[in-house]
Amino acid sequence: MLTNTRITRVEGKSGESVKLSAGRDGSELVLEGTDLLVAAGRTPNTDGIGLDLAGVETTNRGYIKVNERLETTAPDVWAVGECAGSSHFTHISENDFHIVHDNILGGHRVTTGREVPFCLFTDPEFARIGLNETQANEGGVAYRLAKIPLSAVQRARTLSETRVFMKALIDTGSGFQRFRSRGRRNHGQGQMWLLAVGRSDRFKMRAAFSSGIFQLLLALAVAGDVLRRFL
Repeated sequence: MLTNTRITRVEGKSGESVKLSAGRDGSELVLEGTDLLVAAGRTPNTDGIGLDLAGVETTNRGYIKVNERLETTAPDVWAVGECAGSSHFTHISENDFHIVHDNILGGHRVTTGREVPFCLFTDPEFARIGLNETQANEGGVAYRLAKIPLSAVQRARTLSETRVFMKALIDTGSGFQRFRSRGRRNHGQGQMWLLAVGRSDRFKMRAAFSSGIFQLLLALAVAGDVLRRFL
């Protein structure tokens, strides 16, 4: 897997033979294979719907302009989800809704500073939130490492998806106080997790959903029970 790589030329036919010319860190390289899958991203569907008539401005990429409170450039008009440039996750759009809901009722909630997980939908899936070990070491963050096989998760055993493992970094200064769990739809179906735990300036605990308090308590209870077996 190559990151920070820029494709400069594509030759051949997908399904038969493909050659990619690319540049990475100042060096030229060539990759050869049989198939090519292109992920071109998404384009906001905001053209021609009358936003300009309502006084709602968009960015040069077509996203609706919003501030940290998700207010648009038109008074009393709000935008949520992907059209407003939020990350392309269902739970982010839901969290946008709660922010707008509370702000309409007189609150002051913002999108800045919220933690967004990194997800790679391979098989098995890979996801993490917060710092990984390399970043923690580079930042001088002292931590304890806990790692357990996914076979310790009953749901994973029920589905016969016990590959890979779960992993957690625990800040030695704050213990379990900054435990962050992944989205509520994660039932341990073969995912590899990196759950990061850190200081308050790096990891901010947020109950993003209406049932967030319950989920947080459940996550803490499970983490404490599981990690005590391996620490």
